[in-house]
Amino acid sequence: MGFDTAWLRNTPFTDYVLPGVVLGILGVGGAALTALLVRALRAHGRRGAPSSWQWYFALIVALGHFGWIAGEIALMWDPVAGLSSSQKAFFYGFWWSFGLLSTANLLLVFSPSTRRILGGPTG
Repeated sequence: MGFDTAWLRNTPFTDYVLPGVVLGILGVGGAALTALLVRALRAHGRRGAPSSWQWYFALIVALGHFGWIAGEIALMWDPVAGLSSSQKAFFYGFWWSFGLLSTANLLLVFSPSTRRILGGPTG
């Protein structure tokens, strides 16, 4: 994508391979597994009492998304501050978008209907 590795100067990464792999697994893989899990539960009529592992899995994925964007902002704030205005706009826009989606995902996990469907804690 042509990102400069100098942007990674305050991070534990020297290139974008490992962050890309982690983000791919966490972002795409976690979301896909969660969607498939919910679809399978609905297709099978959700017989019996809900088991809480599905809810905890969804919670782990949501917290992972939220933690990833929070970590990215914390580690890359200074390098991004020194970029041109168009590059800063890209990062700030991505951070706001992903941050809002991550927050919405986390709120969805804690919604009463999700806890009822996936067997999360009630109360």
